[in-house]
This record gives sequence, C-alpha cells and structure tokens, in this order.
Amino acid sequence: MEIERQGSCLAAGVRFVREHRLRVAIISVGLMIPCFWHRRIEAGDLGSHVYNAWLAQLIERGQAPGLYFAKQWNNVLFDFLLLKIGNLVGLGVAQKIVVPLCVLIFFWGAFALLAAVARRAPWFLLPCLAMLAYGWTFSVGFFNYYLSLGLGFFAMALTGFRLAAGLMTSGLPAETGAAAGAGRKYTRQPGESWDWFWIMQAVMRSTSGT
Repeated sequence: MEIERQGSCLAAGVRFVREHRLRVAIISVGLMIPCFWHRRIEAGDLGSHVYNAWLAQLIERGQAPGLYFAKQWNNVLFDFLLLKIGNLVGLGVAQKIVVPLCVLIFFWGAFALLAAVARRAPWFLLPCLAMLAYGWTFSVGFFNYYLSLGLGFFAMALTGFRLAAGLMTSGLPAETGAAAGAGRKYTRQPGESWDWFWIMQAVMRSTSGT
C-alpha cells in the first residue's frame, strides 16, 4: 500500500514536470543566476569543502604522504560530488556545477513538499522559496546540510508526510498515511488553510540557523 502511494506521488511529480516543463526550466535558470554572476561563489564554508576535495585528489594520486581517507558515510555527499566532478572538469568548474545543483534540489524539494501539503502548486510562494534557497544555510556554506534538507523535502513529499513538518513546529500530532487521507477525502479540516503557513515555518526554521 505504501509503495503504491509513493509510486503515485512520483508519477504525479513526473506528470507535473511534463505539463509545466517550460515554466520549470525558466525558473530553474533564473534561480541559478546568482551562482554565476560572480567569478567565485561566496558561501562561507565552501572554501573548506574545495580544500578538502583538493587534498582528496592529492591522496588519490599519492602526492600527500601521511594523509589517508577516513571512513565516513554521513555528511559527505556534497564533498563526494565535488571530488568526483572535480576529477573530471577541475574543482573551479565543479563548484559551478555542484552548488547550483544543490540550490535546485533545495528549491524544488521545498516546492514539492508544499505542493504535497496543499494539494496544489504553490506558485505564489516562489519568491519566498528563492530567498530561502539563498538564505543563511547557503551563506555560511553548510552544503552537506543544505543538500540533505532538499533531499529530505523530496522524501517527505513522496512518502506522504503531509503535515509532519508543520504540525511538529506547533506541537500538534502529525497525521500521516491512510489515517490522514481518510478524513481529508470528504471534509475540509479546520486547520487546512494554515497548511502552507506551518510548512513554510518549518522550512524557514530549518534554514535559519536557530
């Protein structure tokens, strides 16, 4: 049952992108512009990520005696992408590829979560989402966390956690799965008009650094 629901959510997402592909493409291009209007991306800790990738390249080539890779499975996805793409095109170009990719994942992940909550596309919230995409977390360069937020938003949208993020911030029990869907199918819940407010509050708190 859960797999069928996730499959239907994914199919709906693919259908949405096909129907609005031109709008999605234009928004995505516009969203990436700030990553290219300076010669270097100014994002706090990004420099240390690049430095670590450079050290990793030296280790792979055997040019850093005494240094070795430590086994770690979490908080390394951005560094892994930066290293692998950097090996192909150089670290300078890799920054211009991986950072915009993270911005798109965060932005459209938040968009997908809002759409899953309200059952309609939140086009009017695009300026807010764009500001959040270049907010505190981006500015300080916490890109592993930033990327994980975007992927987490997508995962929540796909698995049907419609009000989990918003209701948790207000101290209310979150309804998920069949129990949440049954009551909403035929009646409008009193707090449904606040869905977007709560979920936007959750997204803002996740990127505010507080």
